Amino acid sequence: MTLSGVEVVTAGGKAGYMYLRQSGVPDDYVLKDPFTWGDIKQGIHYADQTGNSNLLLLAGAAAGLPVLLCFLSMCMLFLAEGKKTMVLPTLFTAIAAAELLIVLTAFTALRPFLLMGVYFFAMLNIIALILIILGWLLGGYRKPKDHKRRGSERHRGSQKDEEEREDSGGRRRGRRRKSKRRKKRHSSNDKKKKEKSRDKQKDRLDEQEQEKNPQGRKTAALGEINGGSGMYAGISKSLSQGGSSLTIGTTPEAMRGIETGSLKTAGHIADHNCQIAYDPESGSYTIVSHAAENIILRQDGRVVRQLKTGERVRILGQTQLDAGSGHSLWLR
Repeated sequence: MTLSGVEVVTAGGKAGYMYLRQSGVPDDYVLKDPFTWGDIKQGIHYADQTGNSNLLLLAGAAAGLPVLLCFLSMCMLFLAEGKKTMVLPTLFTAIAAAELLIVLTAFTALRPFLLMGVYFFAMLNIIALILIILGWLLGGYRKPKDHKRRGSERHRGSQKDEEEREDSGGRRRGRRRKSKRRKKRHSSNDKKKKEKSRDKQKDRLDEQEQEKNPQGRKTAALGEINGGSGMYAGISKSLSQGGSSLTIGTTPEAMRGIETGSLKTAGHIADHNCQIAYDPESGSYTIVSHAAENIILRQDGRVVRQLKTGERVRILGQTQLDAGSGHSLWLR
């Protein structure tokens, strides 16, 4: 008895449907007259007893492998675009063609049992392999030129857009983006240098504003820190000699940790403190904020500066430092 590939698929599909309906296939179920499912099981059992079960599995794999490879190759050919995506379809088709040629030429004893469909399948497989190889040789798997043209047109269009933006005032945006990229590339040392230069510039601007504004001219401070309220009550420190500074906390917990010298609150103090230094030559205070809270500086009852974390200021004259409601300190 000879079976075609279609007959094998239909017989297997019917047997599978029977198994799903009745949870099993009866031995008298006819796959193809005159063979039943019981005859197939006896044949498999006989091959197992004679030690030819491995040969039976190998024959089944050899018969199903070309079909599987050709199916995968066909699916990948529809989705392929470019040389990289054509490697696997070419490889699968070549393996299937090589196996079919080996079976048809080396195993001559199988030829009487093979139908014309097998030879037709092998011929189509070889033709497909030849066409794929021709595509490789002729460069048919390169990306279309339309993509390159579109890409170049898009690039030219983007350049024109950038030029128009620059002409209409977009240069600032470009400069900002470039400056951001440069800032990311700078090391930590460069950042520190920039911060120091910015602080110096701020100090100079503050001095210039105080000189230009006659109302803002203040007498030199004496370097005496006292008159505190709230958590700063009882603080009395003289910096009139210069060369020293005072560190205060901006929260009650940080202030208690500074007074007691406790190491448990070191982390909290690092995020909630303020340093005050005095310059006896100019009679001014330099205040540096390392606090998460805003520090308000007042002179003559009005706010002259509000410090955020990381900022510093140089200020002349008596100043009241506020670190929250009810917590103030005088810098005289």
